[in-house]
Amino acid sequence: MVESEQQYQIVTVDETNLSEHPQAICFINLKHPTYRIKAEWLVERFREGLRIKMLYVEGQKRPVGFLEYVPGEN
Repeated sequence: MVESEQQYQIVTVDETNLSEHPQAICFINLKHPTYRIKAEWLVERFREGLRIKMLYVEGQKRPVGFLEYVPGEN
């Protein structure tokens, strides 16, 4: 069996590209009644330091994974 190498891309999601990655909001349908509310909430969290990273496999529309984190304090 021959395995092909998959290409991966990690995308940082922030308030400037949030609309390009609706999976970060958990509502794929932009017309969902609470999509706007969650998007506004995330923008506020981004300003507080929230970071979201989405992992994509080349050729696939949806991410295969994501990380969501906030900076810690010493």
